[in-house]
Amino acid sequence: MRTVTFSNPEIIKTLNAEFVCAWVNKRPDEPFEHLPDKAGCGLAMGAGFTNVTSVFCASDGTVIHAMPGFLSIIDFKNHLNFARALHARLYDPRIRGGERFAIHADAHLKAAERAGTFIQIAAHREQALKWMWTDVMPLTFFDRISPSGG
Repeated sequence: MRTVTFSNPEIIKTLNAEFVCAWVNKRPDEPFEHLPDKAGCGLAMGAGFTNVTSVFCASDGTVIHAMPGFLSIIDFKNHLNFARALHARLYDPRIRGGERFAIHADAHLKAAERAGTFIQIAAHREQALKWMWTDVMPLTFFDRISPSGG
């Protein structure tokens, strides 16, 4: 993603303006297989799902949204927009803290219905079940998702 998605000028500008960016290589000893995709960017959608995860958090450390695997520029923008919209809903001053989990779960369940790949469907469903903060989200959170759907 570093050389494709995170090299896009629009994404760079948005991330620098609105986010604190960080990365962790969950498994530095695990080879990252570069599989060609039909769009020609060099990686299949969801490739490296056990080693790459995009995590979108609020300033208090709440995990608003996370998605495992390689995301193309278009997919990353879609997930970024989903996270921004969900953040705005969750942190609307009219929303009480206790209502946030239901809003979060509902948004992820609806996103799962619209998702295009098994990994994305499963990732949204997993997030609908759990409210997390960055300090307690395990690096292995999505590892039990099978890319084959099994």
